[in-house]
Amino acid sequence: MRGLVEDELGLIRLDLVQGLPERALERCRRERERQDGLGSDWARDRLAVFEARALGWLGRAAEARGHQVVEGLAAF
Repeated sequence: MRGLVEDELGLIRLDLVQGLPERALERCRRERERQDGLGSDWARDRLAVFEARALGWLGRAAEARGHQVVEGLAAF
């Protein structure tokens, strides 16, 4: 499972680097749902950080800040 998660995190990073925050956000949410279905939270902190970055780039800074503080603090 970790390999699949790392692959997805890499694709999310690539989407962000390519300036595709909508696609990155969708990937984050899909991966979060997949992990929820498996009862896993591995790399959840990194997902939260990437999700916050995508939200920030989409002009949803307040949502990004709240999301990052609540879920992604451990990633820093």
